[in-house]
Amino acid sequence: MILDENGNSECAARYTMPHAILSSPREADWYDEVHRLSGAPIFLINGGGYFAPDGENNYLSLIRLINSIEDVRPLGYMIINIPLDELFSVSNTKDANYSDICVYSGHSPVLQFSNSMLAQYFSENAISELFALKEKEAVIGGDKYLLLSLQNSSLNMHYFSATKFASYSSEFKPFLLICLFTVLISTSLFLLIAFCTSHFVTDPLYRLSAAMNKTEQGDFHPAYVTSYKDEIVRLQDAYNEMVDKIELLLSAKISEQKKLRNAELKILQEQIKPHFLYNSLSGIAYLITDRQNTTACDMVISLSEYYRESLSKGSEVISLATEVNIVKNYLKLQKMRFPDRFEDTYEIGEDTLSLTIPRLVLQPLVENSLYHGILPTGDFGIIQIRAYRKNCFLMLHIRDDGVGISPEQLSDIMDDTLESNRKSFGLRGTVERLQIFYDDKSIYQIISAEN
Repeated sequence: MILDENGNSECAARYTMPHAILSSPREADWYDEVHRLSGAPIFLINGGGYFAPDGENNYLSLIRLINSIEDVRPLGYMIINIPLDELFSVSNTKDANYSDICVYSGHSPVLQFSNSMLAQYFSENAISELFALKEKEAVIGGDKYLLLSLQNSSLNMHYFSATKFASYSSEFKPFLLICLFTVLISTSLFLLIAFCTSHFVTDPLYRLSAAMNKTEQGDFHPAYVTSYKDEIVRLQDAYNEMVDKIELLLSAKISEQKKLRNAELKILQEQIKPHFLYNSLSGIAYLITDRQNTTACDMVISLSEYYRESLSKGSEVISLATEVNIVKNYLKLQKMRFPDRFEDTYEIGEDTLSLTIPRLVLQPLVENSLYHGILPTGDFGIIQIRAYRKNCFLMLHIRDDGVGISPEQLSDIMDDTLESNRKSFGLRGTVERLQIFYDDKSIYQIISAEN
């Protein structure tokens, strides 16, 4: 439709021509806006009130100014009217079970829902609330709908769509079934692969690893984790062969160490015997030289009794009671040599007398207290000997009130070997014998201080 300023028009229509209500464009509300836009279009419903609606059907009107091509003078107006029912027919389907649409211009509906329940829901709710929503789930007429809205500011129009959730389910049901079937097949394959991997690879390797960890604790039993002829059984056979060789080497080493330990123990014991004998014979010689023949005779008799006890028919271990008697005979010999120089006291628990210890353990330590502790003071001294049980240990204490020794000197003595420091033979030799016999480096403790 082409209009001039006086309302005269030329029309062409495919459908029924709209009926004009106003007599000229000057009476329309859009007159000033169209002139201001100078040719740009505006969109209004029913020409912004210029046309009457066709019953319940409305028109979407495109209105713009027509200018002269010679002097750009306004000549008239072009109005294109599109029936809204035709415009939205593609979306507003007859099957409202799927989806439905409505359009509002301002606060008035220009296209209602074809579904009566939806139309009633929109009529019963406030327009401001409907315009504010962007997305909403609502139960209408017992069905659950997804409501969406879109605003077109340039046309001052709101579009609303309503889609049943059930329609999504029916439309995507085949796709969902295919996805579910694919997931089930994939999960089954994954579980099958995981089971096979666990049964044929992971579990055998785990058991083989557990067997290797036991090897660190001294368990050298072969591991049989699989019977299949694969790479794991080769690894299993290689491990078993290695374990067999290690066990053979350890057995040979243990046997060798036992022989060496026994040999060292015997050597140390034999070294201690002449050490005491030399000292005793020196004492007897001194008494004879000093014309103390009676004392020297008693000393010879005591020495014979001492050796009768200490030899113990060649046994490497003797009872604590026998060891204490050896010490008493030894100190009896020393009292003959050094009269009125020392006193010996004993606190021996009755429950310890039957316990067995390596032969000649107390005597070298008592000798060390006498020669390196009490005699150098030039005064009278006391040697205390104690034996008692503590938990599962036998505690032996030898104590004297002699000159003592500095920590530095004690460290030097204990760090030296028997070959490099013969002066500390009695103390160092006894410590080494106990360490070899009990296979424990921390079996002793020495506490001493000068003066």
